[in-house]
Amino acid sequence: MSNVGSLPSPAPPCVPAGVTNPSHEFDEFHYGFGIATKNAVATGAVSHPDNGDEARYVDKSGTYSKGLKASGPRPRGLADV
Repeated sequence: MSNVGSLPSPAPPCVPAGVTNPSHEFDEFHYGFGIATKNAVATGAVSHPDNGDEARYVDKSGTYSKGLKASGPRPRGLADV
């Protein structure tokens, strides 16, 4: 892990309890944290394609909501979301 020093460092509150510097565990955590931070995509940076369903179905019946519990056998309303 020779490139650990070139990666972003975790702030002290992010380091798990018991992981001290210098240690192999700290180097592993620092590497994983640094790679994840370096590869992270800023919120809002990815475009969300719109096929028009949001405007076409004001009752949200065009929304994919398979994982949400339905309150009955009807289109999902704003009260369900």
